Amino acid sequence: MRINYNVSAMIANNSLQRNDNNLAASLERLSSGLKINHGKDNPAGLAMGKRMNAQLKGLSVATQNASNGISIIETADGAMAEMQDILQRVNELCVKANNGTLSDDDRKIINDEVVELKDELTRIKNTTEFNSMPILNGEFQYRGYTNNKEVKVSNYSAKMNTAEEYKVASIKLTGWDDDKLSVSYSPDSTDTKLANSKASADDGLVTITTQEGYEIELELDKYEPYKIDSVELTRDADDNITGATFTSTDSRLQGASENYDSANKKLTITAADGTIINVDLSGVGEKITSVKNPKTTGTFGTNVYNYTNMNIDLTGIGSMRLQVGANEGQVLEIPIPDVSLRHMGIRDIDVSTKEGAQDALERIGGAISYISQVRSELGALQNRLESNVDSLDITYENMTSSYSRIMDVDMAEEMSEYTKNQILTQAGTSMLAQANERPSQVLQLLQ
Repeated sequence: MRINYNVSAMIANNSLQRNDNNLAASLERLSSGLKINHGKDNPAGLAMGKRMNAQLKGLSVATQNASNGISIIETADGAMAEMQDILQRVNELCVKANNGTLSDDDRKIINDEVVELKDELTRIKNTTEFNSMPILNGEFQYRGYTNNKEVKVSNYSAKMNTAEEYKVASIKLTGWDDDKLSVSYSPDSTDTKLANSKASADDGLVTITTQEGYEIELELDKYEPYKIDSVELTRDADDNITGATFTSTDSRLQGASENYDSANKKLTITAADGTIINVDLSGVGEKITSVKNPKTTGTFGTNVYNYTNMNIDLTGIGSMRLQVGANEGQVLEIPIPDVSLRHMGIRDIDVSTKEGAQDALERIGGAISYISQVRSELGALQNRLESNVDSLDITYENMTSSYSRIMDVDMAEEMSEYTKNQILTQAGTSMLAQANERPSQVLQLLQ
């Protein structure tokens, strides 16, 4: 028997400490509900769990982002639905103005409402906002640039090659007929991307269509149609037109020369910039001495709306980018086109005359189609976003389950472990007390 070193007590104490540590760990797991509370518990599992937790929180925010995107599209769609209703009303007015039983004074009254409805369309475009951001004025169209400050890229197809510039040898508006523009276009011979491409124009918007069917829309900033307010007629005793003079508030026509061809009943106006405007008066009825807002045909001067050696840079940016995933690059772009009167093709419609009413009736159908196309494209994106939200929800559910298997403790199993450690701790405490009593037995030998 030894009294200097109580080895039995040391053994009991070491066991008690181990059991007590295990009991403390079980208590921590049971109270926190986590299997991994410290890096020492499972280093690899902790790293994996924290990565998954970051993914889970990112997925939650991405779901909110996608839902906000749906709200934006719904806001835009609601505004455009009202715009379509307005266009339908304008269409009714155009049909009404085309009735031959109406006089020009009657048409002027109808045109007053058309003007107000056009102003309302512009107001809706400018004031429709989401989170203080205008969403229908082209703010979220794909952006592009040209090396000519008078020409800007207003829109282009999402599948266009944005890595390289597009080169155009020349674009020129050559003339017009009943407000339909003609354009002369030739791509640069070195740019194979524009091989066999074609161009069309409307209201100063030139659309280049590639052989794949992709489009680039260029906006000529300074384009304005030449405006003839009225043509005053002089007649002889037999009511034949013997002369015609025009009036216009268009500054480009100040000092323009005019010539009336009585044989063909055509007034030809030549502007200082070389633009030639023709007014056909052959259909003017008897006793009429003034034609308001006449239809015109013509050709632009050599240097009017003429652009050469133009480089078009498509940036591939500008649309609304939604972060719809937890990781970098998981984005969805929502381009929202400009729904201005110009893009709808009805900026200059005027139903105050029979000719203007006929032209407006043709153009209003195109405007309704344009809004329908924009709404359908946004509707397709909304369906995609809704599917994205569903996918994110499923991913979040499955990843949460995986994260739980790594991080969460099995309470039933851990309670069994806790009970075992508690019993071992109590037993160790009792045995340590017994071991500490053993050296006192030596006193019986010393009596």
